[in-house]
Amino acid sequence: MLHIIRSISSAHQHFFHPGQVHDSLEQRVKAIEALRGELGMGSQQLHTLFLSIYLLGISSSFLDHELQDFGHEHLEAARIVIDLILAEEASRKHPLTRLAFGTFVYWDMSCAFLTPTSRNPTQNFEGLLYTFIVEEMTGVLHPTTGPCTELFYILCTLGRYIRHVISGGIQDLDLEILLETKLLNWNLPDPGPSTMWVQTAEAFRKHGLIMLCRFSYAPSLVPWEAWTDTDEQSVLQHIDQLTRQYAVDIMTSLSTIPLTSTYLALQPIPLLTAGAELTVEDSHLRSESKSRLLALYSCSRIPANLVAANLLDRLWQLRMEGGCVTWPELLIQDNMKLRVG
Repeated sequence: MLHIIRSISSAHQHFFHPGQVHDSLEQRVKAIEALRGELGMGSQQLHTLFLSIYLLGISSSFLDHELQDFGHEHLEAARIVIDLILAEEASRKHPLTRLAFGTFVYWDMSCAFLTPTSRNPTQNFEGLLYTFIVEEMTGVLHPTTGPCTELFYILCTLGRYIRHVISGGIQDLDLEILLETKLLNWNLPDPGPSTMWVQTAEAFRKHGLIMLCRFSYAPSLVPWEAWTDTDEQSVLQHIDQLTRQYAVDIMTSLSTIPLTSTYLALQPIPLLTAGAELTVEDSHLRSESKSRLLALYSCSRIPANLVAANLLDRLWQLRMEGGCVTWPELLIQDNMKLRVG
């Protein structure tokens, strides 16, 4: 783990510039070799193993300026480790288990749009991980996910389902209704957390509702060919109005959090979703969404935040030209594997 921490630190020092990551890559190679050694010896330290894989995984996207590597192989390796922890009662009761599970859920959620899948994630709410989160982590203030681990799990499932739909998969009305119900009914546990967590949670919840509106709305209830032009136009206008209101709500929530707050690090995903839905009439909120992404790039130096800010400019230009495309669709269109968050 020491080598990967050194790798990330070295790259961060040079703003992850591709021409200045030689030392970082050397340390990364040493980290991978050390990890292979642990695996070869049959290491039973599953939680330490997970954290090493996690750091290798998230840093993959930091170092790839071609936006092709988001650490997918590390994410899947981490998933195997999580399953191994879940399989043993002693591992489930380990003091680091909650830390590992919450960290994994947020990481998985941030990658959910990026992996093509032919599998409908219908069974996601029937697995051991979701059961553990509901039974053992409700009300727990996690270092990464705060009191929102279940919410991020719901959003992870939603993201994977939307990628399934975008990739040509068959829509699942039952799953869409379940996701909508879970998003609408999810509440922060009592006693309530800090105001910043309240605002952050609300922004992510509205992000999920926007995604549902854009990818899982009326066409799954009534075939398009059965609609009149008037019906279709009316529904599309309603969707636009609803998603715009959700976007305004997101920006209202996030704007209350100071740019100097560590909570800013959690904002890229809802900022990107909200910014993409705002109209010309919301110019001040558009500016706010972009400026927050740039502020995050300034303090974190992670290139993905700068790419996300530029992506908003492209989406606004496309909308001005009469186009209508969501940011997940644009990523797929441009073959960009952009991991933000």
